[in-house]
Parts: sequence; C-alpha cells; structure tokens
Amino acid sequence: MYRYLILMITLFLSLGIPLKGNPAPTHSPSFMEERAEDNSLKGEDFAFTDREFEYAKRESIYFMSRFNDGWLFITTLFHIENNLLNKWAIYTLIVEPDGTSHWVDHKIKPSDVKFEKDHLFISDGANTIKGRGGFYSIEYRMRDFSCNLNFKNILAPWKAGDGTEYLDKEGKIFEKRVVVSPWSEVSGYIKFNNRVLPVKGQGFGEKSLIVNPLTKIQPYMHSLKVFSSEDIPLDQRWYINLLDYFSHPEYDSKHLGRLFIGHKGQLVLNTSEYRLEVSDFIKDDNIPYEYPRSVSLFVSGEGYILEGEFKSEVLFNFTDVLKKIPFLLRPIVLLFVDRPIYFRSIGEFRGRIIGPDSEITPLLLSGSYEYVVVK
Repeated sequence: MYRYLILMITLFLSLGIPLKGNPAPTHSPSFMEERAEDNSLKGEDFAFTDREFEYAKRESIYFMSRFNDGWLFITTLFHIENNLLNKWAIYTLIVEPDGTSHWVDHKIKPSDVKFEKDHLFISDGANTIKGRGGFYSIEYRMRDFSCNLNFKNILAPWKAGDGTEYLDKEGKIFEKRVVVSPWSEVSGYIKFNNRVLPVKGQGFGEKSLIVNPLTKIQPYMHSLKVFSSEDIPLDQRWYINLLDYFSHPEYDSKHLGRLFIGHKGQLVLNTSEYRLEVSDFIKDDNIPYEYPRSVSLFVSGEGYILEGEFKSEVLFNFTDVLKKIPFLLRPIVLLFVDRPIYFRSIGEFRGRIIGPDSEITPLLLSGSYEYVVVK
C-alpha cells in the first residue's frame, strides 16, 4: 500500500494537483502585483537547478499554445525529487477544435537528463526544450509523437519582485516563478497519429520551482489563457492570462494569484487585485462531479477596467487520479490525501475593456480554462 501511496502523491504533484486543505475565500495582495520591468532577470532564472533542499522539490517548464484557430498544445517537462522520489517526465496534450484530445506521457530516465545552469536548456537526448533572449524551441521525438515548435516572445520575460514567494518564516518553503514567455508567436509543426500539422498561433511559457512538504500542496486553482484570433493583426490583438490559487492552510491560505493583460505587443496591466466568480455548474453523465462552465472577471488598474465572462464550450480533459489506485486501497489512500479532480475546457471570453482614454473596446477571445477541485 505504501508503494501506491507514493505513486499517487507523485501523480498529484506531476499534474499540479493539490493535496489536503481548503482555500480561504478572499483575495489578498501578493508578490505578483509588483511590476516586472522593475526587476532584472538572469540566465539562471530560466534554468533548472541541481540544488538540494530540505523539503520536496518540484521543478518544471510549461508551455502552451492556441493555434490554427482552435487547436491547443500543452506540455510540461517536470522533475520531482525528495528522499523517496526522483521522477522526470513530460506530459503533453494536443487538443483539436472540437475538443478531441490526445494525451502523451513520456517518462525520462534521470541518468539521461542534461541541463544547463545559466540558461534554459534541458534534454534527454531525444526531447529538448531550450532558449534564451525571448526565443524558445520545443523539439520532441517520441515513439508516437513528435514536434518542432518555436516560441518568439511578443512580451519580454518577467518575474515579480525577485520571483520568489516564501511561505514560512525560515524561508525553506517557497515558490519561484518566472514567466519566460508571457505572450509569444508560435510556429512549427506537430506530428501524431500519422498526421503532420503545421502550426501558427500564440502561446505562453513559465518556469517554476516549488519547494514544500508533499502533504502541504496548494489546494485550489483556476487558470485561464485567452487570445484574439491569429487572423487579427498583432497591433489589434488582446490577451488575458489568469492564474488563481491559494497556499496550503498551514501557510495561511495566502492568495498567490495573478492576472495580466497584453495589447499591441505590450503588457498593459499586471495585478493580483481582481474579482473572480465561477458559476453555471454542471455534472456530465460520465463524470461524478460538478464543474463550472462560467468564469466572470472584473479588474480595475493602471487606467484600465476589464469586465467579462469566459464560457466553457467543450470539456476536453477530466482527470481523477484516484482511479489509478487499486479499488481496495482507495479508502486507505484517502486517509492521507483528499481526492483532487482536474477539469480542462476550451471556450470563449466575451466582455469589454475601458482604456485610459475612456475608449470602450469589445473583446472576443478564445482559449483554455483549467479548474481543480478537491473532493
């Protein structure tokens, strides 16, 4: 049973899914609201580390793209390490416009991993993510899937403050996030199921390092990334990126959310002060839990007012990690962890934004929404 418990914790962490705990219902200012351009980035901010920590280390590089008017590409290369685990892997989702999804799970031998410490470069010999200077590439050569994608930044990389949020007084438990590609133009190709798909679209990338006990992971998350159509000229496009979650209750359920808006190739708003409401809960016949199909946003800052609503159109991925554990062992496992449920959907954001000159601009943006709930 202990082996299955460790396996389940590994799966939770690799998917970014929370363990026990309930979030506080209110938002409070966080380190993310500091303007990024006031901080200098160094090459090591983008790189993986071989440092050892007192608590478990979860390190990852994440990229996503919306392309070809409706396709999605999501990938995470991650490393989880403590005295029991040393796991490297790549998880990838390719999603067609109708919601048909293709999941690729690639395990990496730790001995095959090579990475640089002064810039983003990580590879197992066949699969490589690398880049610097606002240009990044993803080259995968797996048995049933390959790709060559280039991310050229529209917005410069940034971090908030020094990029680190300490959750304990001793500074041993923390999160470090660097938005390596806040908004980018994406090109290249994807090959799967004997199909070669040329890619043209927009994307996002983030490097993170999280150090904390395995049983005290953030219990709550919303993530939204929506873009103007690729058919619209860049100097007219809008882009909204939301990451909303809380630290574990033992760390005061601190709000660690952020919301930023891009327009005309510039970062026009970056804040942790916003109002988020979810509604229109639904339970599909083949899923035993409800999930929201509507996300309402309101934010006012730096001369801009944004209000609008994201409506999920197609649920393309549902993950109940507990199902990977043998049925008879599930009650025992649940003594140690809550049951996390992970929902991913595609949809549209409709609303408006009022600029510093009081001009009102209607918004129609498309992209993805991720929702985590603990049961």
